[in-house]
Amino acid sequence: MKQFIEKIRRFCAFVTGFVFFISGILKVLDPVGAGLVMKEYLEFLHIGFMGFAAKGLGTAFALAETIIGASLITGVWRKSTAWAAMILQGFFTLLTLALVIFNPEMDCGCFGEAIHLTHGETFIKNLVLCGLMAAAFIPMKDMGQPLKKKYVSFSIVTVSVLAFCLYSLMYIPLIDFTEYRQTALLQTADSFPTSEEDRYEAVFIYEKGGEKKTFDLQHLPDSTWTFVSTETVLKEEYQDNGINLSFRDAEGEYSDQLAAEGNVMVISLYDPEIKAARWKETAEFIRNASKAGYTPLLLTASTPGEMAGFLQNADEASRNIIENSLYFSDYKTLLTLNRSNGGAVWFSDGYLIRKWARRALPDEAQMKADLDSDVTEAIIEKSTRGSLAFQGFLLYVFAVALGWVPANGATAGGLVLPVITLALYPMAYITRLTRSSMLDVLGQDYIRTAKAKGVSGNKIIFKHALKNSLIPVLTYFGPMLAYIVTGSLVVEQIFAVPGLGKYFVSSIINRDYTMIMGTTIFLAVIVTIMMLLSDILYKLFDPRVDLS
Repeated sequence: MKQFIEKIRRFCAFVTGFVFFISGILKVLDPVGAGLVMKEYLEFLHIGFMGFAAKGLGTAFALAETIIGASLITGVWRKSTAWAAMILQGFFTLLTLALVIFNPEMDCGCFGEAIHLTHGETFIKNLVLCGLMAAAFIPMKDMGQPLKKKYVSFSIVTVSVLAFCLYSLMYIPLIDFTEYRQTALLQTADSFPTSEEDRYEAVFIYEKGGEKKTFDLQHLPDSTWTFVSTETVLKEEYQDNGINLSFRDAEGEYSDQLAAEGNVMVISLYDPEIKAARWKETAEFIRNASKAGYTPLLLTASTPGEMAGFLQNADEASRNIIENSLYFSDYKTLLTLNRSNGGAVWFSDGYLIRKWARRALPDEAQMKADLDSDVTEAIIEKSTRGSLAFQGFLLYVFAVALGWVPANGATAGGLVLPVITLALYPMAYITRLTRSSMLDVLGQDYIRTAKAKGVSGNKIIFKHALKNSLIPVLTYFGPMLAYIVTGSLVVEQIFAVPGLGKYFVSSIINRDYTMIMGTTIFLAVIVTIMMLLSDILYKLFDPRVDLS
């Protein structure tokens, strides 16, 4: 019985550590995004004056979560780590409860940009973790000692995490979980319907007791509030079919269509208070991009008046080049577009092709070569590189450092890492897409009617809302299946899984054209069947669809 209880405690500690590790690593891979979430927390706690330290605090918390998770998994420093985990979890549980009550609209940012949870969902998750930690660590004794090799594994994982964090701080995240990811398509104002679902809507700003709030026309406040101003803003709920890159010219006119036409190089400068050398560097990059055949657009998070002051640091030649390509956006949009201040993003006919950090901007020759190459090849090259890096990370951490699963896919348990590699991205994307679609459906009139008639919440969600919300998910279903099938070729090779991928790669190396053509035709048939399956599912979920 004692051994059974000990196994239960170890299992609870492992689950807790795994959640901590995943939560931390997703933020470590994007420390700038972690800093953005931390800034919102500081403002909620009325200590917004510490915003200058938000990135440092967010990164520190992410590293702490990751290291605590690795320690709980490996069993290193069990008592001290257990105390740290319980204190940290207790604090964030109370903080989440306060957010549920006072600011439910705010995103918790627990898993970075990869997984978005409401504060209610986060609070439930935190309560479950508190229960697991109580079972694992109370009483704080007989926790045992880890094997010596576990210290080596813990050290390797810690050093790797620090290296990933440093790289992401200096450049851009290795894995992009934001909406501005590769192959994303820009939507402009003219792509939206001109009905009540227009892209822009008027909002009204009122003030009461020194507090300013924004209201729409249907939810105006009472007479105790004082009208301040009105603004025209984007309706964020209609961004699911694509991404919006909203920016204006010096006269205040929306110019986002410029980024969706031809080959455009967008330079995002969310902090324009830079030195003269940086302005010269930016002007030189704009000049090179123009010579290479791109339309350069410099987007800055400031006003025309502020920019006039910032550009005083630049020389006249640089200032003239910058002013000819200058447009104005908001801070959060530019920070999300590119995590590097002064980084560049290449759009081709509205499709996001590639990103560069400021420290790794391409020269004129490289930009010309990219422009002359096939856009599809550029996408594949970039996505393959990121996939290989992720697969290497999984192999190194879980197969080599921790030794949980075998590195060879042909052995027992060897399919765990390949399955995670193929399933993680589609799972995260589908989860996010389903959530956004559900939020839209739950606001429809027929849902309110069902609630008014007394229909149970579970019946509303699973019978009425979920079925209708799956239409956008089915749109992604076909390409997702194609991604999994074609991606399995590389995954099989990386993880040494005996399958078609091994022979396909071998045939390419050996110039076996018959094998290459046969494999390609076979994959094309599989992809076609999967796309057909996706169309059939349309009919099953929406009878209004006519397959003829």
